[in-house]
Amino acid sequence: MPPINVTLLLTTAIATAAGPLLALLPPATGATPAPTGAAISIDDGVRHVAAGDTVRYRVIARGDDRTDAATVRVTVPTGLRDLHADGATQTGATLSWPAPAARQTSTHTAAATLDQDAALGDLAVTACLQGALAAPLACATDLDLVVEPTRRPGWAWLGSAFFGLLAAVGALWLNKKIRPELLTPANAHLIYSDGQPGGAPSA
Repeated sequence: MPPINVTLLLTTAIATAAGPLLALLPPATGATPAPTGAAISIDDGVRHVAAGDTVRYRVIARGDDRTDAATVRVTVPTGLRDLHADGATQTGATLSWPAPAARQTSTHTAAATLDQDAALGDLAVTACLQGALAAPLACATDLDLVVEPTRRPGWAWLGSAFFGLLAAVGALWLNKKIRPELLTPANAHLIYSDGQPGGAPSA
């Protein structure tokens, strides 16, 4: 019987076990896995809005294997009017776009104006990746705070300021026109209507 090569035996055993063990090891440091799964985001770039403001939303969606027949949907709440968007199908207050394919992204924009009678408080607009099932694949919400609009001077205020300035200019002009002359020997006789000093009545 030939001698057993212990070194060769140990090397073979380690190599055989190395494959399954490597699969259990964590990925190398610094490696960034590619994003997977459906995802969506929505943002209008502001956190405070007031009545009369036009709000512009940006929606970014990422697809996966489930989004082939899905749609990107945005529904705005009461208080937002004049809703419009690029390439969207609009049904009432809901906008819809085809969802991107797997590992693809799509970007959409929508705009609306906050109604003059909008209530103060939270304004939430949600975007979802809606698949064939009832539950959406992914959703995201943009939340703003509706605040009091900044008051601008009206026509009445501007009119009051104009007429006040006009009155001041008129007063300065009149003061200059009727300013009394200094009394001098040359014009002293002008203060007597009958030409007699002291104002004594004539005989």
